[in-house]
Amino acid sequence: SSRFWGVTWYRRDKIWKAFYRDADGKCRLVGVFDDEEEAARARDQAIRDAGLEGKRRINAVDATGALVPRGWGDRSAVVAPDP
Repeated sequence: SSRFWGVTWYRRDKIWKAFYRDADGKCRLVGVFDDEEEAARARDQAIRDAGLEGKRRINAVDATGALVPRGWGDRSAVVAPDP
């Protein structure tokens, strides 16, 4: 329901919630946000603060500092072999 890892839209409350799993596997709520990208950045920072970078998925950032949405079956990078 989100373009970013660890972010979920709650329709009833009309807010974004950010989560991650800690080192013990428990689901941790980072917070609630009005903006999807703000939630994704806060989640990524919480993972870094917990020392789990490299062990959890982090949302990609491009050269300009903008978040890159995760791709669902994005095959644009796949190149067909030459015949």
